[in-house]
Parts: sequence; structure tokens; C-alpha cells
Amino acid sequence: MTTPRQRPSTATRPPRGPAAKPRPRGTAYVNRWVMPLLTALLMFGTIGVAQVSGTWVTSGRTAAGAGGGAGDGTGGGADKSVAAGTLTSADLKGWMTLGQAADGLGMSLADLITLVAAPAGSGVDGSTAFKDLEKLVPGFSLTDFRPKVDAALRR
Repeated sequence: MTTPRQRPSTATRPPRGPAAKPRPRGTAYVNRWVMPLLTALLMFGTIGVAQVSGTWVTSGRTAAGAGGGAGDGTGGGADKSVAAGTLTSADLKGWMTLGQAADGLGMSLADLITLVAAPAGSGVDGSTAFKDLEKLVPGFSLTDFRPKVDAALRR
């Protein structure tokens, strides 16, 4: 007759898994997901606070003096004005309107439109953005336009 299989005593059996060490007095158990969640909250919370406060900039619009955004993450817009004389020709960007550029460069809008050399009836006015001029004015390039502005400013 066979004897039932006996379990080995705990003295001879190796421990399974890591041995549980008692925690030092005054410490608490922290779930393993707490630190990753706090890290994500800190990262995305910082972005959210920056957007709400209006300091979140995702474009170069504020670098040229067009003002900060309204907390919507856009970094500025066409409704912003530029302080007179704060721009150079290197600061002209495709998103800027002719009116903003004229204000920032300290020159009249009529002079700037003359430099653009837009054909009559093309619809170019102070609210036209430089990026739209490339479609409205044949052969217009902002890169080629900057030296013309420099020459006009030196006069």
C-alpha cells in the first residue's frame, strides 16, 4: 500500500517569490501606479496651465511682437497689433498681414502695398497675409520681398 504524499516541511522548502520584509515604522504602502500618474499629471498639467494663462506658444507669432494668444494654444492671431518700429524685414512672417507689417516696420500701408507690386484689382489690402500674396501676386516671394523692404527702410 502506498502512503499519501506528504508535504515537505517549511524548513526544507525554499521560499516562493520575494520574501516580504516588514516596512519600517512610519512608512505607508504606495500603489505602483501613483508615481507614473503623478508624472503624467505634472507634464500635462503644466501644459494646461500655460494654455490657460496665455503663455503657451506653438508658433513664432509672439517672437515678432504680435502678442500672446488668448489661452487657446494658438500663440497669437491676426487681430493683434504690432508696436510701431519693433520689426525688421527679417521678422516678416507668412502669417502676418500687410497692416501688421506696416505698423511694425513703421512705414505706411500704401508704401508697403507699392513694394508688393500687386496688379490692379488683385484685392490686396491691409488684411491680406503674406502667405496669401503668393497666390494673388504673380512671382511674389517673401524671401525676395525682404531686401526690398530693407532698401525702403534705409531711405
